[in-house]
Amino acid sequence: MAVMFSKVPEYYASVFGELTYTMTGIESGTVADAEVYAAGEDTPLGVKRVAGGAAPTVNIACYMRRRIAPVPFSGEHTGFFADAGRSVTAAVGCGGSMSPVRTFTGAVRRLSEYEVLTTLPLERSIAWEESDEVSLLVPGCRMTYSWRACGTEDYEYRSAEYVAKRGVVTLAVGMPSIRQTLVAAGVNPDGISELRVTVRVAGESVAELRYGLRRRERDAVRLCWFNRMGGVDYHTFDRPTAGHLEAWREVFRGRDGYTASAVGLACRRELSSGLLPRLWLEGLACIPASPRVWRVEEDAFVAVDVFPLSHVFRNGEAGAITFTVRDRRPLLSQNL
Repeated sequence: MAVMFSKVPEYYASVFGELTYTMTGIESGTVADAEVYAAGEDTPLGVKRVAGGAAPTVNIACYMRRRIAPVPFSGEHTGFFADAGRSVTAAVGCGGSMSPVRTFTGAVRRLSEYEVLTTLPLERSIAWEESDEVSLLVPGCRMTYSWRACGTEDYEYRSAEYVAKRGVVTLAVGMPSIRQTLVAAGVNPDGISELRVTVRVAGESVAELRYGLRRRERDAVRLCWFNRMGGVDYHTFDRPTAGHLEAWREVFRGRDGYTASAVGLACRRELSSGLLPRLWLEGLACIPASPRVWRVEEDAFVAVDVFPLSHVFRNGEAGAITFTVRDRRPLLSQNL
């Protein structure tokens, strides 16, 4: 059986749409198994049986979605990191033939090479205790980054060359590590008011971020989430405007009366963004629709659920958005 692939998905298509392969060479009245492989793996992710005839098709999107498992990068260090479950490279085999290899992403649309995977503006604020990320979709290439601290004294750092494979590459911006670099160079971090970060490919700038340094308010809550471009965005909310403790008990009635089958406790926090430009609000408004949201702690990322309370967009005016945030894992409770 000489199977050929007459049509395959485009590079960097979304796993949340259809990823359809069209085949020819399967005779009518026969069947063939189409095996889906992730790059570098010998065991198929799944197998679909197709009937021969006029151009049978197979959609592998369901297998690709299972491979998208994004996690944030630790802010301990500043540097490039690869993928972290944000893209998948795969091919389909059938009848002894193999399709061309394609890379797919967790964005909601097809991406282009060197796109910055964020839904927030690239001018941001950050505290020395915090971290941030900027992800790019790249082909195989050589990358560098640099950052320039500006204030009473200026200092510039340039990285060594990083060899990237095709897919998503993330630059983690760890402010504690940048602070350590400044101190080691004899620069007082308290005099720094701005940080400019540049990512380059073959010496050409492909992403530029500008951070204004600010003090972190006590009890502020920093969230990060998997955004609609297939990257991870961060934002710090000021001190919660309100807090709630939920308690519940599930019971059943037995021979000796009512008995608790489950009890639980959970904390909820109400967070307000404060007044922000519309571009920021549009990015934050998508947080409740994100499949992965975390609360950033000093040494961990805590999975949370986010529920919208209110947001209003007015052209040309600053606005605010309010959320309720609840940890996905309830507090440890007593059930005897």
